Amino acid sequence: MRAAIYNPYLDTLGGGERYTLSFAKVLLNNGFDVNIFWKDSSILDKFEKRFGITLNGLNTIDDIKKGEGYDLCFWVSDGSIPILHSRNNILHFQYLELGIAQARRGWTESKDIINTRSWEEMLKLLK
Repeated sequence: MRAAIYNPYLDTLGGGERYTLSFAKVLLNNGFDVNIFWKDSSILDKFEKRFGITLNGLNTIDDIKKGEGYDLCFWVSDGSIPILHSRNNILHFQYLELGIAQARRGWTESKDIINTRSWEEMLKLLK
């Protein structure tokens, strides 16, 4: 299975970026082919040095095409809502209050929110 990851803040190497890369690591450990949108592949070395996470198999790519052709797209947002094209999409808001407000506007229930589920439940959803 193929996964695409988009986080425009990766070069800040902060807590949200560690969260994104931890998610990438879980996907890699579960057999996913993972591409992350970033033009400079040297950032992979910075990830490993900063966070101490081995990311063997993580690839940088110039364009993930909003998930087109992927089984999963994990997209970090500042509050904007992109139209994603993968089979399964995870939209992660870096700003909690805005994320909750957007979800409520769309009549979202807890069963629709991925981080209310266990990893085993998430894997079942992706298959």
